[in-house]
Amino acid sequence: MSKYAELKKRYDSMENVLQYISQRSIALEDEAKKRNNAILKEVTDMVIGKIKEKNQLFRKLYTETFYGGSFYDNLKVGCPDEFDLDLILNMPDVTKPIVWCSDHSGFVYVRLTELSTLAPKEPHEDLKVLLDDTSFLATNKLLCWFEGLITSALNGLPRDAHARTYLDVIRNRSHPDDILRLYIEARKSGPAFTLHLYGKDDSNTDIKLDIDLVPCFKFNETQWSNKYKKFSAKKYKSKTFLVVAKKLKETGSVNTLTINRYWRLSLQEQERELISGNDFQFLKPALRLLKKLRDNDNHKIASYFIKTVFLWKVEKEDSSFWSTSLSVVFMCMLKMYQEYLENKEIPYFWNSNYNLIACLKPCTVTDIANRFQRIINAVEKSVIEDPYLIGKYLLSKEDYATLPTSVPIGKKHGKRKQNTECVNALMTRLSLNDTTDSAPLEQLGFDSETREHYRYLSDRLEEKNKENMQSIMRSLNQQAIDLHDLSLSLKKVDRKMDAILKNHEETNKELAVMNERVSVLEDRFKVTLFNINLPGINDILENLTNHP
Repeated sequence: MSKYAELKKRYDSMENVLQYISQRSIALEDEAKKRNNAILKEVTDMVIGKIKEKNQLFRKLYTETFYGGSFYDNLKVGCPDEFDLDLILNMPDVTKPIVWCSDHSGFVYVRLTELSTLAPKEPHEDLKVLLDDTSFLATNKLLCWFEGLITSALNGLPRDAHARTYLDVIRNRSHPDDILRLYIEARKSGPAFTLHLYGKDDSNTDIKLDIDLVPCFKFNETQWSNKYKKFSAKKYKSKTFLVVAKKLKETGSVNTLTINRYWRLSLQEQERELISGNDFQFLKPALRLLKKLRDNDNHKIASYFIKTVFLWKVEKEDSSFWSTSLSVVFMCMLKMYQEYLENKEIPYFWNSNYNLIACLKPCTVTDIANRFQRIINAVEKSVIEDPYLIGKYLLSKEDYATLPTSVPIGKKHGKRKQNTECVNALMTRLSLNDTTDSAPLEQLGFDSETREHYRYLSDRLEEKNKENMQSIMRSLNQQAIDLHDLSLSLKKVDRKMDAILKNHEETNKELAVMNERVSVLEDRFKVTLFNINLPGINDILENLTNHP
């Protein structure tokens, strides 16, 4: 028997419910995917092409575009309208770049050790625009440079009568006349520059897309620090890693003069490999459900933080766990996620010394952890009687209300739920003192067989209540007897203590009398010795006086 068999049996009642929510409420529409992918490719090809035309350094460094983020990892929740694209830049070998660990886990320094030796106008000398005065690659200089490239590219696009920048996109290459006009705006967001696209399709439906373009540098595994989790070529197909210009939060421990030297590591390709494949059947559906739960409660937790919890589970569990059932994987991962939040720490997968949620307010993390614990408690309590309850936390009120009519839960689980509802109805409609009255049962619409069955249940319930009450009374009586015996024992102890104290007082009195008698005898002895007046008597008296 599988070690997960008990869990599967416990959560099996809500399996259909979670499958329904995953497939119907989270899955993306194929038409929207196809249309948005076409727009994405057209726009990014245009922007990158225009940047290449205008900037020699970009032409020299740019190698490829990596399609990352939730959409391409198949972890996207909701409409496919947000895309993350990494524009990969490669440093020339002649500059001899070195990557090494910084004093903040999760961040590295990059220095071009040979660039300072290049004379003006030599090849690659223009790289200095990206460096600080000690040849460290600087995040602020890269972002400033890239912002100029994006602005220049968009300035080359046409504008309409309202001064809005636009691009006419060919939606279907087999029909060149099928044109969609989209307006473009650019805004800066952390290490990314977001192209915000908007327009209307043929049916006058709004189209909105956000494309995040992130410039980053790629290095091979020889530059990987041994202070981080190893990614060997045997385990991962990808032998490279990225550094991204994601700024370190300014704290008292950060030197503001060197803060632009910190680069965030990125191993998206390796992480994609870790969570993909036939061995991880329910991993991505469960992860999407957790993100849906987050969105439904409007929690400000980054998707990457949630994915990191799954990465740790992949490392700790064998692959059979991910193929158990969606309900088992979802509940186990919800509990694991809640524990991380309760401990106020989600360790970075590649370096556990870096706490991803250290930047969040502790009270915010505690509130989210407590909220998830309440959800877990509610689901655990009602998993058999009400398998639809989980939908309350994943869906809108309107969608949750339709679950019972939309999702079959099987005869076995349906009968359990019906029994529970009937018993609850009985408890509210019937008095425990009148369980044989069939009128309320008839009003509820039960047939004669069902009425007889639930009269029997009600009688058994009353008997059980009586048995429980008798058991409680026996327990209370025994506790009263035990309390009485304890009280008697305490009284005996009190009497003994009184006797001891009394004896102690008498002993002290006798000791005082004896001390007084000793003092009198000492005085008499001294007088006697003085009267005898023997030689050396004064020395004896002095010794007696000084003797304690």
